[in-house]
Amino acid sequence: MAERMLGIYAEMVDAEELGWTEDSLAEIWKVVAAESDSDACAEALEVIEEEAASEEDCDLGIPFYTERIIALSGERAVVYRLGEQLPPPGPLLSRESVADAEFFEVLRRAGLSVDAPVVPRAVVSELRRASRDVGEEYGLAALDVISVDG
Repeated sequence: MAERMLGIYAEMVDAEELGWTEDSLAEIWKVVAAESDSDACAEALEVIEEEAASEEDCDLGIPFYTERIIALSGERAVVYRLGEQLPPPGPLLSRESVADAEFFEVLRRAGLSVDAPVVPRAVVSELRRASRDVGEEYGLAALDVISVDG
């Protein structure tokens, strides 16, 4: 998921922070592919946690961001009762469902499950590529929202 969200994140941060994030993700993927020990991954995660903790004070919270998204989209929030039919998903939610299916298909073709202790490098590369492709689409959608807001 982090790899998919990188496209949006890239539109909101400077090059230095983006580079640090990409490096951290690369370390985590190395552990998944058994190309690095878990200590390197633990160190990367500690740095991520420290960064997140230092930025918590400026977080405005989920309600703020939810309202902001709704305001930019021109939509209004709707609460559905249990059993009511939901509207069809929008383009980004539909794309997320397709991306999830593609992720599991890559694992299935490789004969792996989501709890595989080690994922071969080729499979990791394919998962990262597919995630980055989706992330680029999300980044473009974020740019659309930013330009509407600007």
